[in-house]
Amino acid sequence: MRIEKPTIVTALFDIGRDTWDGYDLSYGTYLYWMKSLLMYDTPMVIYTDEKLYDEIRKNRMVCDPNLEKTIFEIKKLEDLVAHQTYYTPVSELMASDEFKSKIHFNVPEMTKPLYNIVIFNKLFYIKESIMKKHFDSDFYIWADAAILRSDDPTIKKDFPNVDKINDGFNDKITFFSHELEFTTPNKDYHLVSQFRYIHGGCFFVPNNNSIDLLLESFKKEINESLSRGFVGSEEKYLDFCYLENKSEYNLVKSDWRQYFDIFGT
Repeated sequence: MRIEKPTIVTALFDIGRDTWDGYDLSYGTYLYWMKSLLMYDTPMVIYTDEKLYDEIRKNRMVCDPNLEKTIFEIKKLEDLVAHQTYYTPVSELMASDEFKSKIHFNVPEMTKPLYNIVIFNKLFYIKESIMKKHFDSDFYIWADAAILRSDDPTIKKDFPNVDKINDGFNDKITFFSHELEFTTPNKDYHLVSQFRYIHGGCFFVPNNNSIDLLLESFKKEINESLSRGFVGSEEKYLDFCYLENKSEYNLVKSDWRQYFDIFGT
């Protein structure tokens, strides 16, 4: 089926980054970076909280003055599916001396449970957008709020290029990866390492049952790792999901933040 109506899905929540003892970027910085994404003249679903809503809305209205191409989903962190499902077990695991003895890097996905919650929830945002039929879209594109890390004031109409999507990328979930061939022979080591192949910053999901297959695989991998006393970023779990069912996904070789060039006009 030809894709005609793609929609970008993104999110930004206050998880207290400005109080962290490391990786303590302010939300002013994230809002600043997010401006470039908000300048894309593409239907967009934005998940956020009451604290950040006004600023995001103001910045989005530069591109979409009447918000005809924008849907806001205002939620509390506690309302997110990933929070309800994983916050307690992840918090308890990260607080344990046993887990602390396993980690080699003081990075948020090893030390900040709320960080894991918001990155785990990416697939649930897509699932909810499909269920709610946002924009009656036939194709959803996840894009991290700060994916472009610049402040480009130019309104852009060049992403995504639907002809490129329909040239072999319209029927399966499409991931971007640093390598087209990779393995993760030791899952626990992979989870606590700084290696990852598939990018969490952007991926494509057609409006079919492909999100259900991915979500089931994603939840299985998280649950199994927690039962072994490990946890990692969403990208590590996406690596596992891809390797488990390669035929169900498209894989595109990409460096960080090249998605808009590869699938632009």
